[in-house]
Amino acid sequence: MVLSASRPVDQQEPAPAPDHQQRVSKRADFYAAGAFLAMGLFVTARLWRDLGHRRVEINSDHSQFIWFLRHAVRVVTEGVDPFYTHLLNAPDGVNLMANTAALGLTLPMVPITMIFGPEVSFALLLMLGLSATAFGWYWVFSRHLVSSRFAAAVGGGFCGFAPGMISHANGHINWTAQFLVPFLVLAALRLRTWKDGIPLGLLVLYQVFINEEVLLYTALALAVFMGAYAWMTKTSIRRVLPGLAVAAAMLVPLLAYPLYRQFFGDQTYSGLPESVAHYRADLASFPAYSQLSVGGNAANSRLSWNISEENTFFGWPLLLLMAGVVIWLWQQALVKAMAITAGVFFVLSLGSNLMIGRRGTGIPLPWVLLERVPLLGHVLVVRFALVLIPIFGALLALTVTLVQKMPDPRFRRLSALILVAVLVPILPVPIPVRGQSAAPAFITEGVWRDWVPAGRTIVAVPVTTEEFPSAMEWQRDAGDFPLAGGYFLGPGGQGGRARFGPAPRPTASLIRDVYKTGLVPVVTAQMQQDLREDAAFWHAGALVLPDKTLRGTELRRLIDQLAGPGWHVRDVTVWQLE
Repeated sequence: MVLSASRPVDQQEPAPAPDHQQRVSKRADFYAAGAFLAMGLFVTARLWRDLGHRRVEINSDHSQFIWFLRHAVRVVTEGVDPFYTHLLNAPDGVNLMANTAALGLTLPMVPITMIFGPEVSFALLLMLGLSATAFGWYWVFSRHLVSSRFAAAVGGGFCGFAPGMISHANGHINWTAQFLVPFLVLAALRLRTWKDGIPLGLLVLYQVFINEEVLLYTALALAVFMGAYAWMTKTSIRRVLPGLAVAAAMLVPLLAYPLYRQFFGDQTYSGLPESVAHYRADLASFPAYSQLSVGGNAANSRLSWNISEENTFFGWPLLLLMAGVVIWLWQQALVKAMAITAGVFFVLSLGSNLMIGRRGTGIPLPWVLLERVPLLGHVLVVRFALVLIPIFGALLALTVTLVQKMPDPRFRRLSALILVAVLVPILPVPIPVRGQSAAPAFITEGVWRDWVPAGRTIVAVPVTTEEFPSAMEWQRDAGDFPLAGGYFLGPGGQGGRARFGPAPRPTASLIRDVYKTGLVPVVTAQMQQDLREDAAFWHAGALVLPDKTLRGTELRRLIDQLAGPGWHVRDVTVWQLE
């Protein structure tokens, strides 16, 4: 192993704790867990007030994960393919292994989803993911980095509720659920013999089915950290190889089939969609405060791509504090290795050329040499900045320990006040939510079965995409209808890249234009022919327009001209298609 992780680095002599100290430690663990759960509940509070009719700000991700939660129920109760579905994107289907299906999260939630609904499961996963991530890092820090439970709680709390984590709480439950990462790191640092590869392999296996991108970042960060530590301490990393070999030997047979489906099965793709492939960190965002932090404001949102990708907003006081702590503890090889790792991923997050204040500088950066490397073409480089979160968390734990050990009470109080002043502005605020109309009674009461022949597709109006995801929540029961379109990653983008959703059909584009502008064009024979061809492609049984749809009058007028008069049934207008 490269780094000894057997006891806290600030503990000089290992000594067995007396019973009283063990009881105190257990109480500290309990209090930490309770505090983190309370924080998770606070961050998600607005969502809990009305789970059925509220969605997070990026509601397309929310609707997608509700669909994934229902898919997990189908996997367990109906035995459907866990890695592929034909219920979305009819008739081609969706490769779920090539999407963020997060089976490692959705399958354990099947009982909750079946009893209370996917909305409850989503909110629980969001709340518990943040809290469990914080507790996981607290547990590792308190056993292997610092002896102070309070210092470990500060560091762990930062890891679970840092601005970047709260940003991803806007729909990305597979990103907020990083509770395995601290134990992955610990297992990697503990590699001494071949047997140590077994727990590492099991953790990697589970993490693959939560979030592969997090696993990739963790592996890259560990490679940099362990390499830097070995170089500085002049130790060999060969001792980790037997354990890595055992982990790989376990994983190859277990992951061969799902990874084959992911990379070589139907509806695979190469590279991220062009619309997000350029996402990189703005240098000016690092000292800024996130709009989801106490000290932030909406004006800073111009420094990010969207509210769910504010990965870099640490605030200038924290950056100054981290720099000061690194300088103060520079003699420790552990701190040097963490600083080097943070520096590497800071630079990588900036992308292939430097951007400051949303303006490109034309200055090339190292990522330009790496972006063509296999697998790296599937990552958003701005997310490399998330690697800094656990590093800063570890440094914060060390900082609190330093403050606690200051002999002069005046300096100790002053330093504690400085720490509070640094951390309070980056405390999270509750994530924003937006209203969501309930699924139409036409769907939930099963009336659709009288209007859509078995095996035929429902086409929601507007056609379901990332922009219009709500129809994905209509599919609730066994034997549900296939749905045209959907929000997913699939092939069809420029240069062989992925795209969000299917390639737009002419009718879908026409409907979207009317929805956006409110202007109904003069319908031509070509438009009517396009509808016939699109309906044949979709295997469509009916077009369905919910009553509460924005610009519903204009959309109804358009489709009446395209397909003939529709029928108003319950709370939708239906156009049957032959």
